[in-house]
Amino acid sequence: MFERELDHDPLVARKRNRRVIWGLVALGCVAYLAGLALDYPLVSVGLYWLCYLGFIAYGSLTDADSYDERDHEIMAKGAGTTLTVAAFALIAGAPGMAALQAADVAAAPEAFWGAMSALAGVFGVYIIAVQYHQRLI
Repeated sequence: MFERELDHDPLVARKRNRRVIWGLVALGCVAYLAGLALDYPLVSVGLYWLCYLGFIAYGSLTDADSYDERDHEIMAKGAGTTLTVAAFALIAGAPGMAALQAADVAAAPEAFWGAMSALAGVFGVYIIAVQYHQRLI
């Protein structure tokens, strides 16, 4: 009854989907931080999860794609750059700091080794994901 021609335009639908989805992400983050600031940690986490569930539900229930091929290419390049920087940080950082500690030149905080372990974990997940997707092709 109140349909407009723009309701069927894929570009308009894609932009609307992005606004709604990322609006839910922003709302969840603001609700979480506001709940923490007001000293309601459980409420803040609950609101965050509620927005997350809305994000998932809206993204899976809409029929329009939120991203096109160009967006996927940009995301793939961004992921490649991120992995390159993370690899450099892990490959140069861990042995370099271990050598500096062995020579008693510098001492790394525990957070540094936690970060190096997290980076190693990211690459472990990446290797498993690549192997999994190679089997699907």
